[in-house]
Amino acid sequence: MNNPLWIYVPPVVVLAIAAIGAPFWGFFLFLRFFVSIFAGISFFRDSGNHFWCTLWLVIFIIFNPFFKMAASRGIWQVVDVLAAMCWLVRIGWEFRTDFRGFFRKGGR
Repeated sequence: MNNPLWIYVPPVVVLAIAAIGAPFWGFFLFLRFFVSIFAGISFFRDSGNHFWCTLWLVIFIIFNPFFKMAASRGIWQVVDVLAAMCWLVRIGWEFRTDFRGFFRKGGR
């Protein structure tokens, strides 16, 4: 299994920063491009799983930088947190078998 953390962790960090507040002007445009790119990468990485592909496609559509969706800041904060949680759940799902094997083998 190749390490997927480089795919799943960066969007979580950027979405968490967005949920707290924008650090600079233009951050939300950067956020849309960044999250769309990583949703696309996640989509192709998880192409064998229908549930995850559908979820990444929905996130890609919501965060696409070309056709913007209008919503209040409060709604976008909730959407940012939910999208970050999707990647966190995916990280847990990816490593669940590794952790089970780790604890069964006595930590080795």
